[in-house]
Amino acid sequence: MDKFKEINDKFGHKIGDIALKITASIIEDAVGEEDIVARLGGDEFAVILPGADQKTAAGVCKEIERRIEEYNKNSKIKIAVSTGYATRDDSATGLDKVLIEADKMMYRNKRAKQADN
Repeated sequence: MDKFKEINDKFGHKIGDIALKITASIIEDAVGEEDIVARLGGDEFAVILPGADQKTAAGVCKEIERRIEEYNKNSKIKIAVSTGYATRDDSATGLDKVLIEADKMMYRNKRAKQADN
Protein backbone atom coordinates (compact mmCIF):
# COMPACT_ATOMS: atom_id res chain seq x y z
CA MET A 1 0.00 0.00 0.00
CA ASP A 2 1.20 3.47 -0.82
CA LYS A 3 0.65 6.33 1.62
CA PHE A 4 -0.54 3.99 4.38
CA LYS A 5 1.02 6.23 7.04
CA GLU A 6 -0.99 9.15 5.68
CA ILE A 7 -4.22 7.18 6.13
CA ASN A 8 -3.28 6.37 9.72
CA ASP A 9 -2.24 9.95 10.45
CA LYS A 10 -5.31 11.54 8.86
CA PHE A 11 -8.05 9.07 9.83
CA GLY A 12 -6.57 7.05 12.72
CA HIS A 13 -5.33 3.52 13.15
CA LYS A 14 -8.79 1.92 13.19
CA ILE A 15 -9.46 3.27 9.72
CA GLY A 16 -5.93 2.28 8.69
CA ASP A 17 -6.69 -1.28 9.79
CA ILE A 18 -9.90 -1.22 7.76
CA ALA A 19 -7.94 0.04 4.73
CA LEU A 20 -5.50 -2.87 5.13
CA LYS A 21 -8.39 -5.36 5.27
CA ILE A 22 -10.04 -3.81 2.22
CA THR A 23 -6.77 -3.94 0.30
CA ALA A 24 -6.25 -7.58 1.25
CA SER A 25 -9.79 -8.41 0.17
CA ILE A 26 -9.34 -6.67 -3.19
CA ILE A 27 -6.11 -8.56 -3.79
CA GLU A 28 -7.67 -11.89 -2.78
CA ASP A 29 -10.60 -11.28 -5.14
CA ALA A 30 -8.20 -10.55 -8.02
CA VAL A 31 -6.34 -13.86 -7.82
CA GLY A 32 -7.30 -17.49 -8.22
CA GLU A 33 -8.25 -19.92 -5.46
CA GLU A 34 -4.92 -21.74 -5.73
CA ASP A 35 -2.94 -18.51 -5.35
CA ILE A 36 -1.64 -17.35 -1.98
CA VAL A 37 -2.00 -13.81 -0.60
CA ALA A 38 0.14 -12.93 2.41
CA ARG A 39 0.79 -9.77 4.35
CA LEU A 40 4.54 -9.41 4.67
CA GLY A 41 4.28 -6.75 7.34
CA GLY A 42 3.29 -3.16 7.71
CA ASP A 43 1.78 -2.16 4.41
CA GLU A 44 3.22 -4.85 2.13
CA PHE A 45 1.50 -7.86 0.61
CA ALA A 46 2.84 -10.70 -1.50
CA VAL A 47 0.97 -12.92 -3.91
CA ILE A 48 2.31 -16.35 -4.82
CA LEU A 49 1.04 -17.53 -8.21
CA PRO A 50 2.13 -21.16 -8.59
CA GLY A 51 3.11 -21.92 -12.19
CA ALA A 52 2.52 -18.37 -13.42
CA ASP A 53 4.60 -16.90 -16.23
CA GLN A 54 5.56 -13.23 -16.70
CA LYS A 55 2.41 -12.46 -18.71
CA THR A 56 0.12 -13.95 -16.09
CA ALA A 57 1.90 -12.17 -13.22
CA ALA A 58 1.73 -8.84 -15.06
CA GLY A 59 -1.97 -9.42 -15.72
CA VAL A 60 -2.66 -10.07 -12.04
CA CYS A 61 -0.88 -6.82 -11.12
CA LYS A 62 -2.98 -4.90 -13.65
CA GLU A 63 -6.16 -6.51 -12.32
CA ILE A 64 -5.31 -5.56 -8.74
CA GLU A 65 -4.62 -1.97 -9.83
CA ARG A 66 -7.89 -1.88 -11.81
CA ARG A 67 -9.89 -3.13 -8.83
CA ILE A 68 -8.26 -0.56 -6.54
CA GLU A 69 -9.20 2.21 -9.00
CA GLU A 70 -12.77 0.89 -9.13
CA TYR A 71 -12.97 0.79 -5.33
CA ASN A 72 -11.66 4.37 -5.06
CA LYS A 73 -14.46 5.72 -7.26
CA ASN A 74 -16.95 5.28 -4.41
CA SER A 75 -14.72 5.64 -1.35
CA LYS A 76 -13.85 8.59 0.86
CA ILE A 77 -10.59 6.93 1.84
CA LYS A 78 -8.49 6.37 -1.25
CA ILE A 79 -6.29 3.30 -1.36
CA ALA A 80 -3.14 3.34 -3.46
CA VAL A 81 -0.88 0.44 -4.33
CA SER A 82 2.27 -0.08 -6.30
CA THR A 83 2.78 -3.55 -7.71
CA GLY A 84 5.74 -5.54 -8.87
CA TYR A 85 6.28 -9.12 -9.92
CA ALA A 86 8.94 -11.67 -10.69
CA THR A 87 8.78 -15.28 -11.77
CA ARG A 88 11.13 -18.21 -11.64
CA ASP A 89 11.75 -20.69 -14.42
CA ASP A 90 13.14 -23.48 -12.27
CA SER A 91 13.00 -24.71 -8.72
CA ALA A 92 16.74 -24.01 -8.29
CA THR A 93 15.96 -20.28 -8.03
CA GLY A 94 15.12 -19.50 -4.42
CA LEU A 95 11.86 -17.79 -3.55
CA ASP A 96 13.85 -15.18 -1.63
CA LYS A 97 15.51 -14.09 -4.89
CA VAL A 98 12.13 -13.91 -6.65
CA LEU A 99 10.72 -11.81 -3.82
CA ILE A 100 13.69 -9.42 -3.99
CA GLU A 101 13.18 -8.96 -7.75
CA ALA A 102 9.45 -8.32 -7.31
CA ASP A 103 10.22 -5.83 -4.54
CA LYS A 104 12.65 -3.96 -6.80
CA MET A 105 10.02 -3.67 -9.53
CA MET A 106 7.42 -2.50 -7.02
CA TYR A 107 9.73 0.28 -5.80
CA ARG A 108 10.50 1.33 -9.39
CA ASN A 109 6.76 1.57 -10.07
CA LYS A 110 6.20 3.47 -6.83
CA ARG A 111 8.93 6.01 -7.67
CA ALA A 112 7.46 6.44 -11.16
CA LYS A 113 4.05 7.24 -9.67
CA GLN A 114 5.59 9.75 -7.27
CA ALA A 115 7.42 11.44 -10.14
CA ASP A 116 4.11 11.77 -12.02
CA ASN A 117 2.42 13.48 -9.05
